[in-house]
Amino acid sequence: MTQFSQLETQINRLLAHADIVHHGQNLLARMQKLVDALGNPEKNLTIVHVAGTSGKTSTCYFVASLLNQAGYTTGLTISPHVDTVRERAIVNLQPLSEKAWVAYATEFFTLVKNSNIKPSYFEFYMAFAYWLFAKLKLDYAVIETGLGGTWDGSNIATNPDKICLITDIGYDHTEILGDTITAIASEKAGIIHAHNNVYVYPQSPEITSVIQNRAMHMHAKLHLVKNLNTNFMARNFNLAQHAVNFTLKHDHQSFLTKPQIKAARTINVPARAEPIIYQNKQIIMDGSHNPQKLTAFKQYLNQKYPSPSRTLLASLGSNKLATLDQSMQIFRQISDYIILTSFQNDSLETNKRTSIDQATLISAAHQANFKSIKYIHNPTAALKTALNTPAQQLVITGSFYLLDHLRPHLLGYAP
Repeated sequence: MTQFSQLETQINRLLAHADIVHHGQNLLARMQKLVDALGNPEKNLTIVHVAGTSGKTSTCYFVASLLNQAGYTTGLTISPHVDTVRERAIVNLQPLSEKAWVAYATEFFTLVKNSNIKPSYFEFYMAFAYWLFAKLKLDYAVIETGLGGTWDGSNIATNPDKICLITDIGYDHTEILGDTITAIASEKAGIIHAHNNVYVYPQSPEITSVIQNRAMHMHAKLHLVKNLNTNFMARNFNLAQHAVNFTLKHDHQSFLTKPQIKAARTINVPARAEPIIYQNKQIIMDGSHNPQKLTAFKQYLNQKYPSPSRTLLASLGSNKLATLDQSMQIFRQISDYIILTSFQNDSLETNKRTSIDQATLISAAHQANFKSIKYIHNPTAALKTALNTPAQQLVITGSFYLLDHLRPHLLGYAP
């Protein structure tokens, strides 16, 4: 067993004893106690905080990439991670080496253990990101919310110089965030604190008014970014660029040149409309798992990667059952041919997330009128079958946890 796996085992033993609190004031209170015990590292950081339903991760990557092109050092934390837990604390767009991760995470683990606070998985690694970025004295910390905003563990960052970005808002996690768009928007807008600068696209009146009211209440400055009628990745980049332009102006720095902007735009965002060539087949991987995300991905796919023949490999988590029929209809618009599969994620963060069962997936696929429907329980076997189809393009989507199983095989680092 490597030092890395040994450390992960020790951390997981500690986190397994945490009370499972998915949402609410108690969650944020525990996180506040934890960062208090760590000396409040978040207060020593200049933070870009990103909330929203769709596009958070790619927006975070674009912000960090643009800031790096401007010569700043950056920390970036995202969730869920795709390949390795080291994505929870990325420095200058690169995960730490295993050696560096073990050294820093061991020090941090000791501090948390001695605090007698039992954080959740998300809280532990969010606090670790704040602690590490402050320890390394990075210029900017780009922080993605985990769920919602108001009571999210990342929202202990209340610095007045914080920059907030709110991406497109839609229906997701309604069992936790509320079943109305105004309730969900209110949760997302909760990341706005006193005197923050806030960047957001105008959305529906219900959403925009909630954000405007929160900004007014917190004496924050709201910047409504011009709504571009273009694909979702371009929209996310444009939102990120507006926020970074503000930082450059604030810091009396020159705006980025066209070559720098182009370099920032071409950053690879793992499992977000990510293209690769494998066995002479074009593969597009994207973790879209709700109708809003899938609609945006479908439009981007058809614009950026049109193909005369396409196979779809997909699965959805059991927590997405309420929107299964809608999602399946969008799958049908991506391809006539679908291969369905399963997955199981044993992370403490997801509480053993599993996919929707075989019968339910197949039934929904039949209702969506696919020309060909296959179900292969093992995701690796499903991938092999998909690769052997004559289609020129393979699209893998529906859940990040499916990609967690398959992406390592496609990129050549599966164990």
